[in-house]
Amino acid sequence: MRVPRGRGRAEGGRKKRVGPSLGEDDIRKKDYHYEKRLKQGIKQAAKFEARKILRRMKGVEGEGEGDGGEKLKRQLESAKEVDADAMCEALRAEVVSPAANGGGSEEGAATTSGRDEGEVLGKLSYDDVVLQRISRHKCVREAVREWLATRSKLLKQIEQQKIQRQRQAEGAKDREEQRKQRREKKKEKKKSDPKDDGPAKENKKKQPQKKRMGQRARRLLAEKTYGWQAKHLQVKVSEDHPYWKNASKEQREEFEKGNVGGSIPSGGKGLRLTAPGEGGRRRTQEPKPKGGQNKPAATRVTRVRAERENEENLHPSWQAKKLAKKKVGIAEGKGKKIVFD
Repeated sequence: MRVPRGRGRAEGGRKKRVGPSLGEDDIRKKDYHYEKRLKQGIKQAAKFEARKILRRMKGVEGEGEGDGGEKLKRQLESAKEVDADAMCEALRAEVVSPAANGGGSEEGAATTSGRDEGEVLGKLSYDDVVLQRISRHKCVREAVREWLATRSKLLKQIEQQKIQRQRQAEGAKDREEQRKQRREKKKEKKKSDPKDDGPAKENKKKQPQKKRMGQRARRLLAEKTYGWQAKHLQVKVSEDHPYWKNASKEQREEFEKGNVGGSIPSGGKGLRLTAPGEGGRRRTQEPKPKGGQNKPAATRVTRVRAERENEENLHPSWQAKKLAKKKVGIAEGKGKKIVFD
């Protein structure tokens, strides 16, 4: 059951903090403390009463002794011989008995809190006038008042804690029932929903991001899609290319016309460029010759280098170096083979 917002939420929805658990032991401790304080108050009140009687006796002695003097002497003796323990027990019976009769319930707490120290002390009937004065003294009244207030407060706190624990237990039961209902609803929904079963459920998972295709894969795809018109197959050979000079006249004409089999020598690298008339076939790599048969390619490379050196458009630094060699006649360094015996 959902708790509406407002006042009811603090009681039912929101958890109310419960203090340390209180019990009968806490009440006994408080009773012992205030009983000890009450005894001290009774003894102090008896001393005050004895001083009052002594002052009266001094006044009576000046006027002359009579019945009043004898009476004051008896009161002084009773004030000095006050039994603080007996008075404390009588007051304790009046303070504790309502709560004990109520059994720590709300009624018992109400009876204790509804009484004041005057009502408690009024029930004590003493024949002796001195004992009546002592029981109504300020020290005794304050001790009884504080005892009653503390005891009633403790009883209320104990009762509130009981109510809060009951509510928490009921709330825990309600939450457990709600969890069970949610679990049952989920199970029913899974049974009734066919999409949650089989491969469709696996497809719901997040698929990993696809990686970008490599260069070779992209070229293969372009060749399948566009054939010879793929951009990486559109080779335009310039006349300045060193290998173009090695091609024969017939090979050049065949390549320019687009005849089948037109090609340019690759300088020993085995790379063959097919003409467009071959139907978009991919550039293939012929097998390399084995066993040191690359000498023609090496000769062509040296020839190309010689041609480059003879060209006039050399870099000024190379030209200066050549001139320096010619003037000085520096011979090229030759390695000497050293043989160790």
